[in-house]
Amino acid sequence: MVPTRYNCVYSGRDVLWSLTYLSLEAEYDEGGLEILERCLRCQRILGKVPDADTFLYRLKKMSRGDALSMLQKLNENVLFMARRKGAFLSKAVTAIDLTYIPYYGKPTPYVVQGQYKLGTTWFHCYAAIRIVENGRRYVIKSRLVKPLELCEKTKIVEELVTEARRQGVYIRLLLLDKGFYSSEVIET
Repeated sequence: MVPTRYNCVYSGRDVLWSLTYLSLEAEYDEGGLEILERCLRCQRILGKVPDADTFLYRLKKMSRGDALSMLQKLNENVLFMARRKGAFLSKAVTAIDLTYIPYYGKPTPYVVQGQYKLGTTWFHCYAAIRIVENGRRYVIKSRLVKPLELCEKTKIVEELVTEARRQGVYIRLLLLDKGFYSSEVIET
């Protein structure tokens, strides 16, 4: 949970609500939180939306492990609500892809090297499995990919498909990113 103190203006729930909104709408904190506040005000819904500085300050107080477990619980709750509304009743088209986010600092164990793009050859690499059907886009699981794991893409695919099945997703068709194009992965 997001750390709070007795004298905090914004509760941990307010910060989580804001984080959920930013995640679902793919917004950045500065503009996204302003939009959320306006939407809540227009709909006359009671709730406190922290400003961007407060929001980021509270998130920075969390350890990496706490943040990861919070995001996993948050994603599981979103999937649970979607499941309750009947989102996973039929077999779905799913996709697994690799996302490379440019990194401009010194190399760390979490950074992979790739082709030159946007002024760098270093990237944070994430593998994700999503439902991509009928206008629905649910991220079932997303995980960081370390440099040595790029050689073991079959394990990444197996882990992501296993998690999708654990979440109750019935896979009709699995689409793979070009980063997974190999005979070993296809045989899996």
